[in-house]
Amino acid sequence: KDLSVEEKTALITVLKSHKRAIAWKLPDIKGIDPEFFVPTKFLWKKNLNQQSNIREE
Repeated sequence: KDLSVEEKTALITVLKSHKRAIAWKLPDIKGIDPEFFVPTKFLWKKNLNQQSNIREE
């Protein structure tokens, strides 16, 4: 169901008033240690670097 203009306006108002309660990124979620979440891309790059170091030895 599509929202009416009034419903959209009310929803936007509520969301804006509770902006801090919304976790926009994983580190924003309270109770989760930011060190716990590591992007897969970073892990993949880290693994490639480790593999190249092994080959050099």
